[in-house]
Amino acid sequence: MLDSSEYEIECSEIVITCQDKSTNLRYTTSGTIRQNKSGELELRAIWKAPTPSQFVPVDTESLVAALEHGTVIPSTALFQIEAQSVDGKIWSAKDIYLESNSYFNTEVAVFSGSLQKITNRTNYLSPRASAYSKQLIFDTSLTHLAANKYSDHGILGKNLDLTELKLGSINCVIQREQKRITINLNSNKSISNSVASAVKEALEIATGHSLLIIYESAITPRSITTIIHSKVQKENLWALPAPISFHSPADINNLLDFLKKYQRTPQGKRKIIYTYWREIGSSSTSTLEPFAKSITSNVDGLVQKLFQSQSAIDTAFVAECEAARSAIETYQKLNPSEISERALNRISSNLRNAGAPSTKNTLYILFDKDIADHWNNLRHRALHGSIYGLFNRKQDLLNYIYGCLFIFYELMMSVIGYKKERINYAEKGYPRSLSKLKLSKKL
Repeated sequence: MLDSSEYEIECSEIVITCQDKSTNLRYTTSGTIRQNKSGELELRAIWKAPTPSQFVPVDTESLVAALEHGTVIPSTALFQIEAQSVDGKIWSAKDIYLESNSYFNTEVAVFSGSLQKITNRTNYLSPRASAYSKQLIFDTSLTHLAANKYSDHGILGKNLDLTELKLGSINCVIQREQKRITINLNSNKSISNSVASAVKEALEIATGHSLLIIYESAITPRSITTIIHSKVQKENLWALPAPISFHSPADINNLLDFLKKYQRTPQGKRKIIYTYWREIGSSSTSTLEPFAKSITSNVDGLVQKLFQSQSAIDTAFVAECEAARSAIETYQKLNPSEISERALNRISSNLRNAGAPSTKNTLYILFDKDIADHWNNLRHRALHGSIYGLFNRKQDLLNYIYGCLFIFYELMMSVIGYKKERINYAEKGYPRSLSKLKLSKKL
């Protein structure tokens, strides 16, 4: 099914209900769930009213017609389905924007809608297995991945194409095949969705490549759950320069250490790191200016969220600013015609904030000047529309962008506790190096 460009699930019964329970909108239909050539999951169902008086075909458009322009469609205006396939499986989906064509003379309506994913869950009365497992399959543009285990391909022999690591009681095996990545997790204990997400996120960040989920399954002693996802267009796959080298068998120890360290990082910190990283990655498919804006602003965000303990107030400079502010206020009182009240307020505000901790000050504390300069030289230009002057100095622009990416990676790796070799994008030739970060306090 996953390797076919199109497939179809024929359903003997599809129950469609509005997620706004107060509407009592419910339709019992038959039809199909199919994946089209673009990889999108589609619902097609035909409903015939039991009697002419019960013919009330309502679609999402009619439910949202009363909303003001610019209002996000609420989930209560969307629909959900429970469908029984001809082989007896029950599939469910929700948050469907339902459309319909009505034929009043026959009391028939044809419903259609796009599905984000469909889920099948089978429960057992008694245990069928003694272990737990999860499998996740992704589309990706990743072409190489360091491996440490051979897979058996029968008469074709064995290939070194499996990456295996232990995550506590969980055995994790990652396999790259063509343009697919499969993650298999096995344990004698329950496997949380958080662990599966952490492995996926860690692999994305370590390789710089986005992974688009297309299939997942979970087996427990009492149930099997299968989820098929609508395939996202390949154009949404992107790749960043990776923080570490991950291609050859020689890189396996660094890759495994990165995956383990990220997975053990508290979930709250992982969420912050992954959100900022994805913002940078998704902007990489655009032009240099939005890419530069994204990198500099997300470095800023990471510092503000996780590195406030490393910032320091320059007490001597604060004292100088306070003395200057007091002198200017005294002068303004004696010469009110020379400095307006409005100008005085602006000057006083700037002087009060001048000595406060900032991302710029924090970066110069954490890094040597030649590294911190990359962010400082790019940030203002990128965020305030003055980057165009740099386009005449393409090498400088490239150096600043890659230097900022290195700063982001250094900050991120210090949070997860990765201390091994990384790629130094702040130096010419991008050599391998150990951390350049100077932490004054524990994070």
